[in-house]
Amino acid sequence: MAASEVPPWAARGFRHLILTTIVALVAQYFLGLWTNTYGGFSPTHAPAPLMAHIALGYLLLVLAILAVVFASLNRHTGSIVASLALLASILVAAIAGSQFLNDASQPPADSFAMGTAFLAALLSALALAYLQGFRPMVYPTGSPPP
Repeated sequence: MAASEVPPWAARGFRHLILTTIVALVAQYFLGLWTNTYGGFSPTHAPAPLMAHIALGYLLLVLAILAVVFASLNRHTGSIVASLALLASILVAAIAGSQFLNDASQPPADSFAMGTAFLAALLSALALAYLQGFRPMVYPTGSPPP
């Protein structure tokens, strides 16, 4: 393999990583919704769904770092930019979440920042999926799917 070639495992691994990240982001969204709606948490009491939300946030941070590494290995500029945007938005959500939990008044601005950063992360992950060749399956009219 020449020095300029992308290793096959890097391209395949990146696609799996992107799918895992999208699934984790959707799970994070629903855990956040449940926690916000039914959690009844305070800075001194953290129910299990909140702890799962926090743990999944750490996993998302690791996945975003890996996305930057895999995008760099694949040498695709658009993917590098999208993975850096994914990482930045997850960091913003984590910082806003930490501030939200540490402030007893639980300011709406921190909740809004978490939600907005989540949306940016999801859009970045979907952009990565598109840039790596995930496309909707469109069949010509009248032809059956394979």
